[in-house]
Amino acid sequence: MHFHGAAAFGNPAAGPVPRQLPSGIPHFVNRGAELERLDAMLAPAEGDQPFAVPVCLITGTAGGGKTSLALRWAHRVREHFPDGQLHINLRGYDPGEPVAASEALHRFLGALGVRPEGVPADQDAAAALYRSLLADRRMLILLDNAATVAQVRPLLPGTASCLTLITSRSRLPGLAIRDGARRITLGTLPEEEAVALLRAVTAEHRPEDTPEEPAEGQRAALRRLVDWYLGLAVAAARWLSPTEEWAAPEPAEAAVATALAESGFADYDAATDFVEREFPNLVATVPLTARLERPDLGWRLAAVLWDAQPPSTGTLLWPPAGRAGLELARVARARDGQAMLLTDLGMAHVGQNELAEAVARYREALALWRDLGDRAGIADVQSLLGLVHLRRRELREAAASFDEAHAVFRAVGPPHRAATVLANVATVRLRAGELLAAREAAERALREHRALGDRRGEGNASHVLSEALREQGETAAALDAARWAVGIALDLRDLRPEGYWLLTLGAAQLAAGEPAEALVSYQRSAAPHRRYGDRGREALAWQGAGEVYRRLGRTAEAVDFLRRAAAAQRELGDGWHAALALAALADALDGTDAAAAGERRAEALRLMGDANDARALALRERLRRAGG
Repeated sequence: MHFHGAAAFGNPAAGPVPRQLPSGIPHFVNRGAELERLDAMLAPAEGDQPFAVPVCLITGTAGGGKTSLALRWAHRVREHFPDGQLHINLRGYDPGEPVAASEALHRFLGALGVRPEGVPADQDAAAALYRSLLADRRMLILLDNAATVAQVRPLLPGTASCLTLITSRSRLPGLAIRDGARRITLGTLPEEEAVALLRAVTAEHRPEDTPEEPAEGQRAALRRLVDWYLGLAVAAARWLSPTEEWAAPEPAEAAVATALAESGFADYDAATDFVEREFPNLVATVPLTARLERPDLGWRLAAVLWDAQPPSTGTLLWPPAGRAGLELARVARARDGQAMLLTDLGMAHVGQNELAEAVARYREALALWRDLGDRAGIADVQSLLGLVHLRRRELREAAASFDEAHAVFRAVGPPHRAATVLANVATVRLRAGELLAAREAAERALREHRALGDRRGEGNASHVLSEALREQGETAAALDAARWAVGIALDLRDLRPEGYWLLTLGAAQLAAGEPAEALVSYQRSAAPHRRYGDRGREALAWQGAGEVYRRLGRTAEAVDFLRRAAAAQRELGDGWHAALALAALADALDGTDAAAAGERRAEALRLMGDANDARALALRERLRRAGG
């Protein structure tokens, strides 16, 4: 492949001048110190290099303003880059697949005038051509929302005549070490800047500010901020958690109420974009309400934020808001607020495999709900305690909790809670080896969720039904149900259930004789569990991958994955799942190290303890027979 003439190399006047920057953020405030650090990169380096630092990484938590800062600065300094700007959203932390470096190169080369048929298929060749085209140009390259160094490095120019600006939640240490990138880390907006942002957003909806004493003016502005964020959080929660019911208190000022009425979210995507961008600032606002002497606003904001969490981060960012909100509820003597937030904090602990802490929070909440006589609150916590018992394989206790919760929800509602608990009952029956009862309960839960239009509940019931069908030998139906569940998670763009239901899909694919597809499902499952810090479920994905490798005859890889799974479950104190992983590991070791296989089986038997349900009895018998 040959390129001739100035349009291919070095003469920007003869070729296209891309201007790809999206429009700037209209309501940008301050970040003055960060803008000054970015400006410093324009200082000329020693010798003939135009920029002192040709690569800069802006990093910080989700919603911290990385993209806003990068775009603000890029528009401010675009005259420094006469040969244009390239921009791409790499979607590294979006719910879907990230943009691969090869795809980004294809887009950039097209913007630089290379026809599609002239783009090399080989990524290294495409990157070399890209660097050649940039060699004599002075351009700004903005790589937004990167997840890994592998996404970014092929897109770096080979010369300091161009400047590359990268945004990422990750610190991407390899860029600093190998590529000399300068890192700027963003925190959340300070209170004064958050107030300034609110003023900018609501300026056209409110009358000109009247002169006030500085302290009183700051207090009024903070109240506007809290009302604004609380109203938007409620609006977002209605899309992100449609089965929950929330209402925001009336704002103190009519202007804020007008602004909120005109700033709602048209759809799920708009609500998601808001929480992905603003969640750290929403969390930071909760403790600020103490300055207003309105703790009720703070705990309500914390509570609604549980139902408005960013899909890409799950519960990782919320706990500081929950802890601050709980203290504010105690100050306000709002026992219902305390019970609500204790329940949410318990669920956050479960997400981190902190089961003892979760049970402690749940028991505090249960005592408050009982004192309040709130039957639905009692049933909610009983259901959540049942899930902890289920994780610990305390099946009798789990069944008792679910039965109590189901009876209450049937009597007082809401109906979707009753259907959800019914799916949990099906899971208990499944774990106990009662396959027919499990299938009947799952099918009933599925019908109820569909009648209610509860998509998340429908996906959960489908995944339980898939497991029951697979164990009954109805592989094709199990595969259909698992695919349906994962499809719902993808539609909802909710990574946590997607990761969990992919475990079920992998098992169904393996049973259907599709090991390659099963391996992909297990690999996809591990990623969101790792992101959310759920080590137990990540270990289940490792175990699934180990089972696939064993089926494929790749013993070394099977042993490696199964050892990792067993070690993780042991460390988490999950004796049952550790025993399952050790049993699979022993099977993998049988052909190469019989002594080690016997040791693993003996350890599995010890970890099982006194479990005496049908499934445990079957596993114990299998281990003893295999061990001779």
